[in-house]
Amino acid sequence: MVFIFLSLCLVSVDKAESTLKSVFLLQRHGDRYGRLNITGFPAPSDVILGQITNDGQKRLRATAASLKAQYPDIIGKPKYIYGQHTFYSTYVERTKQSTLSFADGLFKGTGPEFLNKVQPIALESVLSDKEFFAKSYSKCPKATLLSERTLKRGEFQSIKKKNKDLLALIKKETKESMKDEDIPELLDSIVVYKETNFTLPQAILDKMDDIRQLYHDLSIAYTPKNNLEYSRSANGYLIRTIARQMLNDSKQADTRFHYYGIHGTTLQILLIGLGYDLKQHPNYAAPIIFELWQDGETLTIKSKLDLNPKVDGTVELVDWTPNTCPSTGNCTYTEFIKDYADIVTSNNTNTFFLTDCGFETTINNIPILIVDIVLAVLVLIVGAVATISIISLCKQSKKMESV
Repeated sequence: MVFIFLSLCLVSVDKAESTLKSVFLLQRHGDRYGRLNITGFPAPSDVILGQITNDGQKRLRATAASLKAQYPDIIGKPKYIYGQHTFYSTYVERTKQSTLSFADGLFKGTGPEFLNKVQPIALESVLSDKEFFAKSYSKCPKATLLSERTLKRGEFQSIKKKNKDLLALIKKETKESMKDEDIPELLDSIVVYKETNFTLPQAILDKMDDIRQLYHDLSIAYTPKNNLEYSRSANGYLIRTIARQMLNDSKQADTRFHYYGIHGTTLQILLIGLGYDLKQHPNYAAPIIFELWQDGETLTIKSKLDLNPKVDGTVELVDWTPNTCPSTGNCTYTEFIKDYADIVTSNNTNTFFLTDCGFETTINNIPILIVDIVLAVLVLIVGAVATISIISLCKQSKKMESV
């Protein structure tokens, strides 16, 4: 009996030592209008394409309320606390508005002035590019090249071939060119047109379920899978940003909350890169959560998500495990960053930009290159002016000699 009692005591002590240090929430923006003005059936003239809708703002506020109930000790507090709650957003209007709507759902009464608290990630050598942390998949030359290769062969082309009749119908009704790289966005806009009650041809409405499925299939097929080279290029800087913040949070006395208002494509590429078997593009307001726990000297990360939050904002989180971690059990910090350890731990980002991202020169040297170019142009201009002046003086001298 004594042995059992002592064992129970030891277990309770271990559990008491496990402390939630921070929560990282990456969330897709809320419902929006389509991004394309489709030639065959244009959007209403009073609609701002790509902008978040009123329903989208409501859904973000509702997801905030749902998550607030699940994390009462950290975001259940009645007001924003500087340093303890941080909000980041890409610099696209719909993500900024979504971030503001989510914050309003947490801390009632936040107004436009709260946008001043929504900051770009401090990106060290890429301070001039506020989008880089969440959109390096479209900014790194290597990621773009690998994505284009995936587009031209394999699953993407196979899905196209299988749905050639449906794609032919879509081309006929939309009157769009249907280039491979443009198809997912066109399909997305068609689906969103339906969701926002725009007028659509009956032939399109009759095939809407098939179009929606084709959109999900082609969007996912666009992203290289089981390709660490691509994932390091497309996800490396985002994982670096989060992982380095985790280390900083582990040293703080209070629990921290970090919100990232980003795009569905960012979530999709991150999930696929971490080995998640993704079957659909993340829905509006879909959240991915990384919890940082401290067990004595060990940092542990628990991952959760809901790819389909309900229209009323209810979020039902399920556990998932990145492919760098054991299939069961907790994931240590070391395991979490395993494939990105050099990117995360290095204080010099030049290697990432040159090797993983694929720039011909490092971002932080670009201003220097610009200065060099400007100076070179100035030298040429000064040289040209001096040459013209000398020639002019010579001509004047000859004229004087002739007189």
